Formats: sequence, C-alpha cells, structure tokens
Amino acid sequence: AFEDSSTRRDSGVTYTDDYLADLLEAAAAQVAEAVAKHPACVLVADTGTGKTSRLPALLLGSRALPPGGRALVAQPRRLAAVSVARYVAARGGGEPGGEVGYAVRFETKAAPRGGTRLLYCTAGVLLRILSGDPALRAWDLAVVDEAHERSLDTDLALALCKRAMELRSRDARCPLRLLVMSATLDAARMARYLGPS
Repeated sequence: AFEDSSTRRDSGVTYTDDYLADLLEAAAAQVAEAVAKHPACVLVADTGTGKTSRLPALLLGSRALPPGGRALVAQPRRLAAVSVARYVAARGGGEPGGEVGYAVRFETKAAPRGGTRLLYCTAGVLLRILSGDPALRAWDLAVVDEAHERSLDTDLALALCKRAMELRSRDARCPLRLLVMSATLDAARMARYLGPS
C-alpha cells in the first residue's frame, strides 16, 4: 500500500510534511550557524530528512554564505544528481538549467556564466571541476553527500575539497565551506580527518 505523500510514518508515529518542514528549517538554522563558524562540517541525519533536497537551498538563503553565494553538491551516482536537481528546481517553480542545475558525465544543465547557484553533480564531475579550479574559487560551499558510499571518486573528491578549503583559508574574505553529509557516517572519524574546524 502507498502512503499519501503528505504524511510519513516512523516507529508508528505519523508526521505531516508541514511538521517535517518546520523541523528541517529549525535544523537548517543550526547547520547554517555551524557552516558559518567552521570551514568544514559533518552532518549525519536520517534518510528522508531533506539533507540533499532541501538543506543546500536553505543554506544558500542563509547568512552562512555570502549574498549570491554558490554551492555544489556531489552525489555518488548520476541518477541521484539529475533527479534531485529536477526535484529542487521544480520546488522552486523551474527546471534544471537556471538557478538550480546539474552536471553529470556527457550532460550538463546549468546557466551560462555562473548563473547556476546550486549545482548537483557526480563525484567524478567534481573531480573534473577541481582539476581546472583546485581552490574552487567559483564556489562558496562544496557538499559531499552520501559520503558513507565510499568510492575512489568520492574519496579523492573529499581529499581535494579539503585541499581547496585549505587553499582558500588564506583569504578570509571568501573562504570555501565544506559540508559532508550522510545517513550512516561515523561523524567523529570524519571530523578528525577534516581537521580542527
């Protein structure tokens, strides 16, 4: 049986989308505060809480990033990057290729000249971006999502994002923020890897 999309069940309790949205906005404020204070953050939250689909857009509208800030969100799989970009763009009343876009191997839907503020991409595309821009100067926030799904691309992208963050730390006016997200990641271990931030 299918449930109505406006409700969710967890441990026998029913939650409405409005309730979940209120929880997410409250949590987003806390995450935004942490991202503003620390160059690197680790977020572990249950599947379905809006980490991927709602949090990056909320961070763009927060004080964690400069006005007009840009974020890229690396996904482990092509399908995830494309489908989430379509969902987020549709929530905003548009289609990928405007403020929200995606970039996967052999296909990119993004606005020209930096018009896309939120780009969903694969870890492989993030590596390609980093090869041309090792400090990620065109971006204010790099998000590595589903970090528990270890792969060579994800691990290398994470290491190079850490390096980009360190390169940008020399310029206090435009530091790069790094957010690592997962449902099952060992947060303490990842935080130790990312350093004292």
